[in-house]
Amino acid sequence: MSSAHHDGETGRLNRWYRYETYDTLRIGSLGWLRRIRRIPPNPVLALAIVALMFGLQLLTHRLIHALTIPRGSELLDVLSTTVIPGVLVALIIVPLVVRLSRRARNAEKAISSTRDGYWVINADARFVDVNQGYCQMLGYSREALMAMTIADLEEVATLPQIQAQIRRIIAKGYEQFETRHRHSDGRWVELEITVTSVDNRYLVAFLRDVSVRKAADLALREATRIAESANRAKSEFLANMSHEIRTPMNGVMGMAEIALDLAVEPRQREYLNTVLASAQSLMVILNEILDFSKIEAGQVTLERTAFDLRALLESQMAAIEGQVLGKGLSLEGRFPAELPPLLLGDPGRIRQVVSNLCDNAIKFTHNGGLVLGLQIEGNASRGYLAEISVADTGIGIALEKQTLIFDAFSQADTSTTRKFGGTGLGLTICRRLVNLMGGRLWLESSPSQGSTFRFTVQLASVTPDSPMLSRTAAQQTTRVQRSLRILLVEDHPVNQLVAATLLRKRNHQVVVAENGQQAVELFPTADWDIVLMDMQMPVMDGIDATVRIRASETAGQRVPIIAITANALASDRDIAMAAGMDGHLPKPFNGAQLDQVLEQHCG
Repeated sequence: MSSAHHDGETGRLNRWYRYETYDTLRIGSLGWLRRIRRIPPNPVLALAIVALMFGLQLLTHRLIHALTIPRGSELLDVLSTTVIPGVLVALIIVPLVVRLSRRARNAEKAISSTRDGYWVINADARFVDVNQGYCQMLGYSREALMAMTIADLEEVATLPQIQAQIRRIIAKGYEQFETRHRHSDGRWVELEITVTSVDNRYLVAFLRDVSVRKAADLALREATRIAESANRAKSEFLANMSHEIRTPMNGVMGMAEIALDLAVEPRQREYLNTVLASAQSLMVILNEILDFSKIEAGQVTLERTAFDLRALLESQMAAIEGQVLGKGLSLEGRFPAELPPLLLGDPGRIRQVVSNLCDNAIKFTHNGGLVLGLQIEGNASRGYLAEISVADTGIGIALEKQTLIFDAFSQADTSTTRKFGGTGLGLTICRRLVNLMGGRLWLESSPSQGSTFRFTVQLASVTPDSPMLSRTAAQQTTRVQRSLRILLVEDHPVNQLVAATLLRKRNHQVVVAENGQQAVELFPTADWDIVLMDMQMPVMDGIDATVRIRASETAGQRVPIIAITANALASDRDIAMAAGMDGHLPKPFNGAQLDQVLEQHCG
């Protein structure tokens, strides 16, 4: 064999070895990568690795041949063009593969160890993979689940419906929803599922058992329903109790008032005053229980009426003057010289708080007197903050007992109830009413040194020509001077007697109807000035009677109809007004309250 031939054959073999080495390294590298099963297939990454490998090989080959290397260094040529690129590729690829492998292992470990469920399904709804959490969630083995489809577990959906849903999610890419899967023991498991589409062929889902949360929600809804039912039952009971107590109390108080107007002996007058005072005490207790119930149920609504605050406080002083002087106490009012003429708020609730505080001060004061005070700050643009105080020189309250008196059914001393009476609700109601009006109520007191209760209330300004001007806050009651024709609709004989007697003493003409049906029949027979209508009556109640009377009136005719009823709740007033009535006078009522109603609607 010639030297030239030998050199040519050697070059050919070297080139073959070199090219075979290239191919072996390339195929081997890719094969090694494919054998790393934990790495998910990624075409872009594979192409990048191949491009990097061949680029490095080409670059190394060109550099080697560009150098001056003696002939016969074919082995160096081969090593340079295979080993160097391989080492460089390994230095780049191996750390990447290790990191990806570690991430894959961590992800697989997390999926395997989580108590939440995990599965992969294909477009036919068959399981491709499930984790142990999902197996435990439904009580199946992995082998059993892998032989099923989602349709075997779903509560309602059929296989075609589920496959249609899979196609929709694949197109959308993501969906979250709640469903129920059947447990191996037959019960249903409430699941929250988050599904993601992969490669437009698979769905990967994470599932969370929300059965406990659902059960808690259901229990909460049931508890709420029971509480609402109990609250309605309590409200109905209180309304019925109120009605049943107010009806006879109207007779007791009304007849006592009528008897007091007669010429009786001083001892008889004393007895009648005792009866009337006892009846009024019972009504205070009833009203406190009803108020507390309404506050607890969140049914208290505040009025927004224009009123004269000075006149309100002065009228309250006039109302308690007899009691104060009767105990030998003094009474003083301390009000600023300049006050806004009209303020916007709830005069009825303010009066209720002041009245309760004054009653307490009178009850617990035996020497000295009471001072009703007022301070106010603010202006017409941003509103006013009024601070009203009731100070006494009574028995006082120890510091450690001062917070207790604002608790429901509580007093500073258990002997207080036995000695002075009361429900222990008055101050609780006052504090909550003050809070509703945007203010606060507090106490300054010490034993044997007296007490001062203070409360604030937010009030807005109002102009004298405002349509919200109230006639009730500062008014002293007057009587209608002319004789009125009054249709009295009342089924209770005692209440008939009380109302008719009070009205006839005021020279009014009264015709009595015993139920709503009689009222409807009597209404067209005379030109009535006003109708006083009970609400609960046999045959026909006051609501239906009012509706029929309003339907029978001619154009331009509207006779005032006033509900005189033992249904004293705010909801009862709303019902009366919705039926077409013009006012609501709860029982028991006295002559002054009756005069006020007649003056307001017929004056």
